[in-house]
Amino acid sequence: MVRRLVGIAEIAELLQVSRQRADQLSRTRSFPEAVRRVAPLGPPANEEIRELFDQLGTITLTQAMEELEERAFELPVHPRLWRLREVGEWARAEGRKVANLADLDWAGSGQNAGDAT
Repeated sequence: MVRRLVGIAEIAELLQVSRQRADQLSRTRSFPEAVRRVAPLGPPANEEIRELFDQLGTITLTQAMEELEERAFELPVHPRLWRLREVGEWARAEGRKVANLADLDWAGSGQNAGDAT
């Protein structure tokens, strides 16, 4: 399973740079913003959405997203985390070399970083 959120250490390994350089890059204007909120996904959230569907008879995407947003929580300021997909897309747009995720112990997938969700 591919990790969807990554920190400086993983970004450094992905971009094949030092942690110090990864931290510097993460502070540039063009780098993706760190994730600030996450919505819980999994059996509890799925069950609540099913219950909402049962109550209403139908559910729109907007209603489903509102249900998840209501249960989202703030991440701590440190450590900062980024979406792997966004970091991969940024690296490609910047013309940077990106390691193959299959070669990274923490990633465990043959996908490219820009393809990870």
